[in-house]
Amino acid sequence: MRDGGIRAIPAVLMLAVAACAPMPPSPSPSPSAARSTDIPPPSASAAPSSGSAILIVTQAFTGEGWYTEGAYAYVELSDATGAVVERVETTEYRVEQELARFVIDAGRYELRSYVRSCNGACEALAPPSEACDAMLDLRSGEERSVRIERTLRRCEVRSP
Repeated sequence: MRDGGIRAIPAVLMLAVAACAPMPPSPSPSPSAARSTDIPPPSASAAPSSGSAILIVTQAFTGEGWYTEGAYAYVELSDATGAVVERVETTEYRVEQELARFVIDAGRYELRSYVRSCNGACEALAPPSEACDAMLDLRSGEERSVRIERTLRRCEVRSP
């Protein structure tokens, strides 16, 4: 009995080391895959009403390396007064993903995005980093897409 326990120790150690190995961001899910519970899926009837617009925010991780213990991505949308009118976060950090789909009043907005990397398997979050922002003017009835391109050291908002 004692020898069986000794032989099991290397196997247990190998499993423990494998569990702690860094993992790259997950590949993008297929369209039929479940989305993060933090960001509701877009509504099939998400069409702008009179005076409103749709803003679709995607994120692409374009650099080498990854957040070893994971990261949360944040998107904040502020109106002309600086008040945050929309805010989402995701705990699923993927190579490329849709972060948010806002149906908002037409007008001028500031889009801000940042990351909080995980410490201790996300039991604690690091301060915000890799932040970027852009000013957006949205017209009534418009559907606009923006893409946040991110590496471990920089962030850039692009409008395709």
